[in-house]
Amino acid sequence: MKILVVIIFLVHSQLWANESRAKDYSLPLDRLQAAYNTIEKTAFRNKQKMNFLQKVKFYIINGNLNYAKTLLREAEITEGFSKDIQLRYLASIEFLLGNYKNVIKLLNYPELKDFTKQSHVCLMKVMSALILDRLDTAKADWEKCKSAGNKYSKNSMAWIDVLTNLKLSKDKNFIEKQFSRNPIDSLPKVYLSLYLKLALYLNQSNKIIPRFKYFSKDILEQETYRELIGLNYFRNGNIYKAYQFLNNLSTPTAEIFKAQIYLFQRKYELAYAQYKVALKQKNNSYNALERLLPLAWKLKQPGDGIEFVQKIETTKDNEIENLTLFAAFLSMSKEYESAYKLLQKIEYKSHKGSPIEVSQLMVLNLMKNEKFNKIPLYSSQNCMAKNGFYCWFLSSISQWEGILSNKDNNAPIHSGVSLVNKLTKEIISNPIKEKVIVDPKKIEQLDNDLIELISLK
Repeated sequence: MKILVVIIFLVHSQLWANESRAKDYSLPLDRLQAAYNTIEKTAFRNKQKMNFLQKVKFYIINGNLNYAKTLLREAEITEGFSKDIQLRYLASIEFLLGNYKNVIKLLNYPELKDFTKQSHVCLMKVMSALILDRLDTAKADWEKCKSAGNKYSKNSMAWIDVLTNLKLSKDKNFIEKQFSRNPIDSLPKVYLSLYLKLALYLNQSNKIIPRFKYFSKDILEQETYRELIGLNYFRNGNIYKAYQFLNNLSTPTAEIFKAQIYLFQRKYELAYAQYKVALKQKNNSYNALERLLPLAWKLKQPGDGIEFVQKIETTKDNEIENLTLFAAFLSMSKEYESAYKLLQKIEYKSHKGSPIEVSQLMVLNLMKNEKFNKIPLYSSQNCMAKNGFYCWFLSSISQWEGILSNKDNNAPIHSGVSLVNKLTKEIISNPIKEKVIVDPKKIEQLDNDLIELISLK
C-alpha cells in the first residue's frame, strides 16, 4: 500500500513538473491524502468483510447455527458483502439444520441463478431435492451441477453421482452392481476413501471386506484408510479386526470406537473418559455427546451433563427434549430455582403439552423450593399417567397434614416419649374384654345341622 502511494506521488509530481517548469508549485497534499484515504477505506472494508465471514464460519463449524443465521440476516448488504454471499451461507445453515425446503427457496433467488455461481450452490440444491423426493428437479439440477462443478472436483463428484443415480435408478441391484464393477482394491486413491465411506453409508461392508487383503502396505499404513477399513470391519461385526485397525489411531472416530468397547464391557468410567477425549478432538461430535449424556447421568456428573446439553444444537424438533434434559441435570446439581424457572419455560413453549418427565421434575423442584400449593396439581398429573408412586404420594399429602412442611424435620414426633417402648413394654392392668356378638358354638352347631340335611338328601 505504501509503495502504491509513493508511485501515485511520483506520477503526480512528474505531471506537475511538465506543466510548467518556470512556475513554483506547492505540493497538492489534499489530492495525495484523498488517494491514500480511498485506499485505506477499501482495505478496511475488505478486512471487515473477511472478519465477518470468519466469525460466521466459526459459529457454523462449532455448531452454533442459530447465532450464525442471526448474524447473516442482520448483516448490511453493501458492495463488500453481496446478497449472493448472504444467501449461500444462509442456505448452508438451513441445510445443516435439515430445513431442505428453505434451502431450495434460498438457492432459487435471482442473485444465484448465474451459471458461474452454480458450482457453489448446486450440490446443496441437488441433495435437498433428493431428500424431499423431488426427483425431476434433482435430475435437472444434477445435469447443471455436473457442467458447472466437474472441473473443480478431483473425483468427478463421484459421491453425489452415486447417490443421485441410486435415488433415480429403478434397478433393484444398482448398489451391488456399483461395488462389483469397481473392486475396492483396484481403485485410485482419489476414489478409495469415497468408496469406503459409501460402503458404510449404504451398508455394503460385506461386499468390499473380502478385497481388503489385496490392499498395499502404503494404504494400510495411512491413518485415513485405516480408520475407514476398521469401521467397515466394525459395521460387519468383526470387532477383533476393527480393534486391530483402530486401536493405535487418535482420531475422534477411533476414540469413540475404543469407548464403545469399554461400554460393552461395562467399564463406564473408562468409556466416559474415552468419549470425552473424542469430544475434545471434535467439539461438536454428536456421536460422542449422544453417549456422554446418559453416562454423565449414570455417573452423577451434573456439571458435565449441563455442558454437554448446551453443546447439542437445538432445533424445533428437539428443543423441549433438550430443555427437559437441562432441567434434570440442574436438579441433580441442586440448582432448584434455576431448574424450576426452566421447567416453567418448557411448559410455556409446549403449551401445557409437555412430557410427563416435566411434571415429575416439577414435583421435586416445587418441594425443594417450598412451593407446596402447586404440588398436588403435578402429582395428580403423574398419577393419571399411571405412575403409582405419585398416586401414593398424592394420597399421603391429602391425609397427613403438614407432611411437606416437615419433610426435612428429623426431630421425633412425640418428644420425650417412645411409643415403641410404651406399647411393647407397658403392663396392661385391665385386660381388654371382647364383646361376643355371635357365639361361635352356635355357628358350629348350625354348620353340623346343615351337613346332616345335605347327607339326608
